Amino acid sequence: MTDLQGMLGWLETLDFSKWSSAEIERDEWLELRDSPPFDVEWTRAFALVGERKCDAPIGSDELEIIGQMRETAFAKTVEATGHTELAAYVSDDFDLLGRFTRRASR
Repeated sequence: MTDLQGMLGWLETLDFSKWSSAEIERDEWLELRDSPPFDVEWTRAFALVGERKCDAPIGSDELEIIGQMRETAFAKTVEATGHTELAAYVSDDFDLLGRFTRRASR
């Protein structure tokens, strides 16, 4: 769980404000998600998490931290960009990162 707590702490310190001043539109951000290297790594992490579903279930304390990560990522993205659709994707990405981190540490 320490890895998840560390990830949450790191997320809380990230400066999302550069997104609001960037000259890149929401659709361009979403397109970048579908391009290497992001999509390759996302797919790899998704497959690894999926393959290990037989592992011990994620505990409620770990799920709470992952939920906090999702909420923080969503709120910071909306604050910076005003785009809830983009925020939903970022939130989902941090959910996957949290689950991947948790599974990888076992």
